Amino acid sequence: MGRETVATFITLLAAFCWSHPLMESADPSLFVNNGADFGPLGYGLLILPILTAATVSAGKDNLAILAGIAQLALVVYVAYQLPGTATFALHGLGLVASLGLMQAMEHAPIVVDKFGECMLAQQPEQAA
Repeated sequence: MGRETVATFITLLAAFCWSHPLMESADPSLFVNNGADFGPLGYGLLILPILTAATVSAGKDNLAILAGIAQLALVVYVAYQLPGTATFALHGLGLVASLGLMQAMEHAPIVVDKFGECMLAQQPEQAA
């Protein structure tokens, strides 16, 4: 699959997780169901995967890494600020953020120059 296809799939997964309840609470006065109920932070959870996918598709790898880091940091921040228990959707957003960051780092010059080719991509040497 191409980078654009994977980035689009990751964005769709993020939108799916964002639209589902992010926390469970025994207190009925807490009305926080999906990402829209978190206000600007919730919309950041939706916009940052789109930004990451757009920058990956455009080939702007360093900007994609920054967007992926911001997305992962925002998910961790929201998870620690929840008054209730996080649900599968918030864990899914964390997984999607990690996948987006890994995809952004896959071909980034800053990563390739520092670490070289991936060990998994290298062919084992044949014994003569």
